[in-house]
Formats: sequence, C-alpha cells, structure tokens
Amino acid sequence: MLKALQCLLRILLFAFPLFFALACTHAPTSISENSRGEKSLVGDSIRVKFKLEVPDESGKMQKLDAVMFSVPGKRYRLELSGPMGIGVASMLWTDTLWTIVFPTEKKFLKGNGYMVGLLTQPGAPLVNVHQIAGFFEQKYLPENYEEISSRDSSGVLLVEAKDQLGSTFKFAKAQEKVLWLERGAERVVFNWPEIRVVRDGLPYMSLTVKKVQNDVSFSGSTWRLPVPHGYQPF
Repeated sequence: MLKALQCLLRILLFAFPLFFALACTHAPTSISENSRGEKSLVGDSIRVKFKLEVPDESGKMQKLDAVMFSVPGKRYRLELSGPMGIGVASMLWTDTLWTIVFPTEKKFLKGNGYMVGLLTQPGAPLVNVHQIAGFFEQKYLPENYEEISSRDSSGVLLVEAKDQLGSTFKFAKAQEKVLWLERGAERVVFNWPEIRVVRDGLPYMSLTVKKVQNDVSFSGSTWRLPVPHGYQPF
C-alpha cells in the first residue's frame, strides 16, 4: 500500500511542471503580470492524458494510464488506471480538503492543508501543494531558493542550491530552460513529450504525455470524490 502511495505522490511531484509546460506549448493562454513584473497563468483549466511506467511492490515496471484535471492553484483531480481500465488510485485536492482513494485495496486517505500524504507515518512521502501550484506560474524550481554555486559547462548552466527548508538540490538549464532537477539519488529529466525519473543512475519512472487540452469545462462530479462505504483509512 505504501508503495502505491509513494508512486502517486511522486507522479504529482514530478508531473505538474511538465503539465504546465505542455499547456503553454499547445494552446494560447491568458497571461498577466503582478506588481513585480512576474508572469503567471490566469483563469486556465487543463486536462492532460498521459502514460506512466512505475515499479510495483516487487520492483517490476508496470504501465498505467492517467488523466489529470486542473484549475491551477484552486483544485486538482488525478485518476490512475491499470490493465483493462481498472482504477488504481484517485486523488482530489481543494483548499479545504484532500482525498486519496485506492479502489483495488479499499483504502483511503483524507486531510486538509497544503501537505498531502501520510502525515502520521515517519518517512512517508509528502507533497507541498503550494509548491506544485507554483509550477503553474512557470516556477519550475523551489520558491525563493538560494544559489550556492554555479558553473557553465558547454553552454549548460549547472547550479547547486538550497530551498527554504535548507534542503540542497541541483539543476541544469540552457537558455533559461530547465533540463533536469536532482535531489539526492533522484534526477528528473525533462525531454518533451517525456519526463523520466532516474534513481541511483537507474530508470525509476517515466511519464509520456499523450494529449493536452486547455480551457476545458469540467462537470461538477469532477470535483467530488466520495469514499465508498466499507473502505478503511490508510
């Protein structure tokens, strides 16, 4: 079960920046500037279909279909399905409540606030939703990070930095485009239309975008995720 949760949260953490990049590539969006001259996405809604390869409990790679519904900064819905369309996980986040349901295991998680995950278990993965929402404002890197060092390598800028919590990370960019981001043993590589996660130098997860739609109208049921009777809390 924890493996399934880890995969779901890693998908959220690594997929969101790509969703925004793809949305900007495929359709015109409304852009405004705040008082500091920073550009951000305004009034947009995004629907993304993509394929995933993630490890199961035995380490064997399994293929999943996924769809993401998003109103940036306000609400997100993620649906994962396996072979024959069997639901694997559903997640809904709003500013008042988040819910994650695992249909095949008849388990669920609920909480509120910007930290999503298993709050009561040490070492369980957690996702800062505010940081994820920042990706929709073209912020691919942690907000207010502090640069420690940088060097140019054949036109690619290699940077070591630390975030607001003091955690260090590295990234590379060329012509202001982020090529990869690395934390510890994991590196996320961006290469349209694919994003790959490498752990300890070995492939760990891949995501391939199939279709992106902007300014989509969502039904009210998109933003409801009831927990079925009989499901148990994680």
